[in-house]
Amino acid sequence: MSEAEALLLLLFSLGASVVPFISRKMHMPTAVLEIGYGLLLGVIAGGAPENTVILDFLADLGFIILMYLAGLEINFEKLKDIPVRDILLGIVMYLIMIFLSLWVALALGQAPLFSVVYFVTAVGLLFPVLREMQLLNRDLGQRYLVMGSIGELLSLGAFTVFALYQRSGWSTASFLRMGEILLFVALAILVHRAVKLFTWWFPAATVMFTQKNDMAERGTRGSLVNLFVFVALASLLHLEPIIGAFIGGAVFALVFKQRQRVMEKISGMAYGFFIPIFFIRVGLHFNPGELVNPAVLRLSGLIVLVMLGVRVVGLLPMFFSTMSVRALAGLPVATAFPLTLLVAVAAFGMESGILSRQESSAAVLTAMFTAVLFPLLLRLLLNPWQLREDVVHDLLEKEGGLTT
Repeated sequence: MSEAEALLLLLFSLGASVVPFISRKMHMPTAVLEIGYGLLLGVIAGGAPENTVILDFLADLGFIILMYLAGLEINFEKLKDIPVRDILLGIVMYLIMIFLSLWVALALGQAPLFSVVYFVTAVGLLFPVLREMQLLNRDLGQRYLVMGSIGELLSLGAFTVFALYQRSGWSTASFLRMGEILLFVALAILVHRAVKLFTWWFPAATVMFTQKNDMAERGTRGSLVNLFVFVALASLLHLEPIIGAFIGGAVFALVFKQRQRVMEKISGMAYGFFIPIFFIRVGLHFNPGELVNPAVLRLSGLIVLVMLGVRVVGLLPMFFSTMSVRALAGLPVATAFPLTLLVAVAAFGMESGILSRQESSAAVLTAMFTAVLFPLLLRLLLNPWQLREDVVHDLLEKEGGLTT
């Protein structure tokens, strides 16, 4: 390790420790300030240093764990509480968003992968926003999380297909890669079935994922082994490691319903160090000149408009669902601040040479902007007066004092 990298590692570690306290005081998403901190380091250092092998490894590991947690956080049990019609209409909504985004990207002469920037959806930031609004355990919050989870799954699926097309086109190599993806999915299903059968025969084996005082941390070990097995399988099949990480997390979530304790430990390790390193590196490689570049600002504004536009148009089928008009009014905004995945798509696009630095910078800028503005807009749409009225309604209904 060079002296420059050692100093940078020290500054990264300090930033990962201090930034959360600042973000709490400023009421801003931590990831936004971590990117800003990396940007500040880049300005002070005069650009991103080269040959930072250890930092790059830590950041890439943070990226992989981030995608693993994205799969791990999907609560498939919640799907059982939502009417099948609503789930199917939600899928139709996202398919409309995907096709509209692809049409816009092609019409503007952008790479098909850039369409992912327009429709990508994630629940990583939505989760704490709903928790702060005291909606997390209520029907409205659960509906938003389920719709967001469906969007996250479809977003990553479409991202995989577009990335594959961008690299190989509609060629023999492309179809071979598609076959490798299907093989990987088949292996994931087999692993899921095998582990589920094992836990059915030996239910005591699942205790390690809920046990409080396990000095050997068997649950955490098992989850991390699951992560790296799927990452290794994806790499052996010439797929992106992040795809393997996400599917590995989803498989784990399908098998182990009581995984909260393991999730807390992995999240603490990931969000406490590895994921901040990834976001700080994104900021470090961000060209500060792009912040005042009219072309980047225009493209960022266009991305915001298209993000909202495709969501509003895609919302039309949802009017046939059981969701209320008020809930539907907030849904386009609730799914339009995919901070972590949008930054991840931008980073992947630039590193793979599919997106230009200008396009990647505009996507990162949009991720930061929407992460700050859209949660505030969601709070305005779901105003406190209506929420209090709903709480009173629920209490009266539980006490039997409300007649229908």
